[in-house]
Amino acid sequence: MTSLIFAIGVTFFASTLQGIAGFGAGLISMGLLSMIWTIPQATSVMIPLGLLLNLSLIVQQRQYLSVSTLTWIFIGLP
Repeated sequence: MTSLIFAIGVTFFASTLQGIAGFGAGLISMGLLSMIWTIPQATSVMIPLGLLLNLSLIVQQRQYLSVSTLTWIFIGLP
């Protein structure tokens, strides 16, 4: 039970940091969650949470999104 409360706290802190700074959820959460879980377990938990976090930020900030400004990012993505 203690590890679950710790994981929820770490995820909350990492998500808050991601919302404020725009990055860092993976850095914080994987560094701290690996202390209580194995790396594959922490990864399998954080991948869907990171996807949901980024999608929610995209939805919230969609009025500022311009596809033409993201063209170079999409070109360099592969």
